[in-house]
Amino acid sequence: MEGNSFANLIQSTALKELSKFTGDRQRKVTQYIDAVEHIGVFTELNESLLHSTATIKLGGAAFNWYDNNKETLRSWRELKQNLLELLKPSLSTAKTQLKELKQQSGETLIAYYDDIIDLCRQVDN
Repeated sequence: MEGNSFANLIQSTALKELSKFTGDRQRKVTQYIDAVEHIGVFTELNESLLHSTATIKLGGAAFNWYDNNKETLRSWRELKQNLLELLKPSLSTAKTQLKELKQQSGETLIAYYDDIIDLCRQVDN
């Protein structure tokens, strides 16, 4: 019983910590998907609960897109694939961003490094 309530607490906390995804370019779709999947692994969510977690945290234009297309986005796999197709930057955009990326004033080294790694993954995929 205690283990179950602890798991519920972890799931609740993780859901609260996951910020809304609106589809704007400030938060990358790959980061959002990775965060949802990380919660799923950490809390042992099934595909249906991953889908619910992801859709609950959609807002703004991303929610409107989902609402208009929800009949074809019934599983986590379909939602994830369509989010990536719709919002993932093109290969040429990712390459350009990687080439032009510079550490910003006040940006931590780890944040800059994470941006580089994220762009490298986009180019590789």
